[in-house]
Amino acid sequence: MFRSLAVILLAALVAACATTSPAKGDATKVAAKFRDIGGRELAIGQNSAALRDLLHARELDPASAATHHLLGLAYLRLNRFAEAEASIQEALRLDPTLGAAHNTLGSLYSLQHREHDAEAAFRAALATPGYATPEVAHANLGRLYVRRGDDAAAAAELQAALQANPTY
Repeated sequence: MFRSLAVILLAALVAACATTSPAKGDATKVAAKFRDIGGRELAIGQNSAALRDLLHARELDPASAATHHLLGLAYLRLNRFAEAEASIQEALRLDPTLGAAHNTLGSLYSLQHREHDAEAAFRAALATPGYATPEVAHANLGRLYVRRGDDAAAAAELQAALQANPTY
């Protein structure tokens, strides 16, 4: 049901893009729709489809930090690490206060066993004012410390995650 709705929405957006030359504001609105669809596709594991829609969103609105972040996440899930890092870095260049992008960058570095870089990125996420999910960065730091064998630091970070969100 969701997939067919997304396909119908996508077809309507493609038709709208193909039949008109949208003004800048309209292009930004259409880009936001593609970004939303791409985000939903990421949420259900449709990473390749998400990548296509997010690339289109970026083409329509290259100044969207949120689009670059989601693109980085899609690349990360597809194990395209160099492209993931470039997209996330661009998101952070456009909006250094995007805490989720710092966290995603930390996850990328952690997967690459770049522990020092990962720790710095997770700490940057936590230092971002208004970061919505600090429990995620704390938990990621906890897992990083477990891998390092620093059980005390790991326990402290996992406790901080639970304090930030007791249902996490």
